Parts: sequence; C-alpha cells; structure tokens
Amino acid sequence: MSKVNQDIIEFGFSKKATAQYDINILVGTTSLYYMVSDAQHQVLALRSYHYDTRRDFSLRNGIQEIFFEDELLHAPFRSAKVAFSSRHFTLVPNDFFNANCLPNYLNAIAHLNNEEIVDYDDIKDMDFKNVYSLEEAFTTIIDGALPNITTFHSLSVLIQGFRVVAGVLSGKQIFMNVRDNQIQILFFEAKNLIFVNSYYFKTSEDVIYYLLMVYEQFELDPQQIPLSIAGFLTMDSEIYRLIYRYIGHISFIGAPAYLRFGNQFAGVLPHFYFDLFSLYLCQK
Repeated sequence: MSKVNQDIIEFGFSKKATAQYDINILVGTTSLYYMVSDAQHQVLALRSYHYDTRRDFSLRNGIQEIFFEDELLHAPFRSAKVAFSSRHFTLVPNDFFNANCLPNYLNAIAHLNNEEIVDYDDIKDMDFKNVYSLEEAFTTIIDGALPNITTFHSLSVLIQGFRVVAGVLSGKQIFMNVRDNQIQILFFEAKNLIFVNSYYFKTSEDVIYYLLMVYEQFELDPQQIPLSIAGFLTMDSEIYRLIYRYIGHISFIGAPAYLRFGNQFAGVLPHFYFDLFSLYLCQK
C-alpha cells in the first residue's frame, strides 16, 4: 500500500453524509492528495499519499492501488474533481481556439501516442484555453470509482489559484509551486498572467536556474519583485536556502479565504496543499 503522509478528519465529518460533500483529488507523478468539503466551504478531510515505488512500479498501478484500498474514494459524493499533472500542454488564445482541432495544438511540442487523450480547460475570466494531453488509463481508473468526475490540468488549477492571490497583492509578482520534482513558475502583473511554464528538476541548482531565468527574461529585479511559494517546500530545505541567497522578498502562500478550516488543521502548512485547495475554484 502507498504511504499515507497526512490524514486529517474533522469531528464534523460523517461517512453517511458524503452525498452532500464535494471531493477534490490531485494526482501527481509521485503522490496523490485529496480533500473533502461541504456546502459551507468547510474542509472536513484531507489525505495525502506517496506511491510505493519499492516494487515494480508504474504510475497507473500506484493510482489504481490507492483507489482500490481507500474506501472513502468509493463513497458517493455530490461532486468530484480531479487534477492531473502532465508534461504536454499549451495555452491557446480564445480567438484561435477550435475544439475540433485539439491534437493540432500539441503536435508542435509533443508526439502523442495512442494511449493519450487530449482535453482542454477554459480558464475562468481569462482569454485563453489550456490544451493538454493525459493518459486515458488514469481517467478510466478514477471514472470507475467516482462517476461524473470533472477533469482538469494541474497548471490550470495553479493559474486560477495564484490569480486570486495576485488580485489581492499589487504590482508584479512571481509565483512558484514545487511538487513531484517539478516546479511551475508564473508571472502576474496584478491579475494579468504574463508568463507560465513548468519545469522538471533534479537538483536545487536547477530550481534557481529556472527561477532566475524568468526574472532575467522579463527584466525583473530579484531584490525587488517578490516571490510567493507553494507546494512541498520548507524553510530548512536546500532549495529554499538557495533561493534566499538570490531573491530579496520570499513568502509562503497562506490558507485561502474561500475555504474554512477547523481545529484539526492547526499546525498544517497551508502552502503544502495550495494546488489542491485551488482545485476548489475550478469549473467546467
């Protein structure tokens, strides 16, 4: 069984009432997270897994094992959303978008195989679509456990979540999310998205390289333009210490105002689950 890293259940949670709850699931390359919330925006449960890679491992088997073993993932829910991470995506302006030509948008950047499907997300209040590919087998596993589930790309989720934060702040802002040996870097000016990309990394030096590359590309002063961090990163990590040497203003993302958290979440670092919480904002 994959390792459970965090398991939080609020006192108000009832297994008999799941038909009145919503579930949001974040599927990564090394981890899977989910949260359950009610109609009053109260987060009632949160559970995080890391796949067991000691045996012959495939991402498909890792996901399938969790859905088979975790009985809560078989409960009836009022709504279910899942966000997948995938390497291949592109943002297409609405003026050039045609839903009948989805694979064409990815042909220039990826060679798709027969096991991949192409989908898109309409980013709320923004003038573009996110077109992406994902393994059809992953969605088949989850559809079998949770009918009527809505699928999103993890980058679409981050765009919407960081945009809410950028709207509260002023001026130019850099945001970074760290998850599963990937970083996503976004540059906003107020609520306007200027740049977004996702990078795989192996070392801490890779992270600071990609981060400073974005600052340099847009002629941003690392000592003046602040960086807000989400994802699995702490102040005592090597990545954070390296970033601290180069970036003048660094902060971790706080808990979102659109969700409510009870006593069981005291001590939980909210930036760890920013992408999962942001999925709550997504609609299709």
